[in-house]
Amino acid sequence: MKKVISTIVATAFLASCSTVNKYYDDVTTGETRNEVSNKSSEVTSEVSAYENLNDCTFKKQAKGAAIGAAVGAVGGALIGLATGKTENAAKGALIGAAVGGTGNWLFSLRTAYDDCVNENPQWVKKSELQHPKNRRVAKVKKELKYKEKNGIVGLVKSFSAPKSVKASDKRSDPINVKTTFYVMTPDDGPSDYTIKRSIKVLNAKSEEIVKLDNLPESKESIPVGMEIDKTGIPFIYFVNENKGGKVVYTFQLFDKDGKLLSEKSTNILIK
Repeated sequence: MKKVISTIVATAFLASCSTVNKYYDDVTTGETRNEVSNKSSEVTSEVSAYENLNDCTFKKQAKGAAIGAAVGAVGGALIGLATGKTENAAKGALIGAAVGGTGNWLFSLRTAYDDCVNENPQWVKKSELQHPKNRRVAKVKKELKYKEKNGIVGLVKSFSAPKSVKASDKRSDPINVKTTFYVMTPDDGPSDYTIKRSIKVLNAKSEEIVKLDNLPESKESIPVGMEIDKTGIPFIYFVNENKGGKVVYTFQLFDKDGKLLSEKSTNILIK
């Protein structure tokens, strides 16, 4: 009996790995199908960091999904054997492996990414302000209809980001989002602000929140006029498991006392 179970489970587990492990050919070694060899020294540290983050995430995810497949295979085999027929045990193991692996795949994706970020925070590049030379102060004042009595004013104006991203691209570099925003003060001098950024993944059908992450907030002293913020969204949010859904990026601007001055969101579809 033990020999029958072990043979069936081993067969089912190996079969399931070819289905569950979509990104890596080998669950143990983590060798990628599209392994990049002889990387050019010209590759920026930003891209390298995201490659490391993606590799770490998919390796952890593959192992987590494989464990789910193994547990499912054992459960399916035992249920099949309960009927008293070996062929039912084989079918149960295969079905259990597929269900266990698939069910654990999305869960392991979320936890694997979180684990990799916690273990290697340096891989997540912080957002940065671009500080344009031409801050267009006069134009900003006119557009905001600004008066000294208005005090400190901020407005999130617009985003520059792709409308959609293909999950099949498996990019190692981040999806860049540029946010243009305005700030004004009564004395035309700089002031302190807090910027908060968040990433939300919505399900394709129900628009249920699949994942919500708050990026590290930043406190900045910003001169009046137009400012541009650049943020990189890791490609891990655009994978096949989220296909058909969308990534919602939100940018919030607060004054030095914590009062919300302005907020705005932009959507990026996952195709």
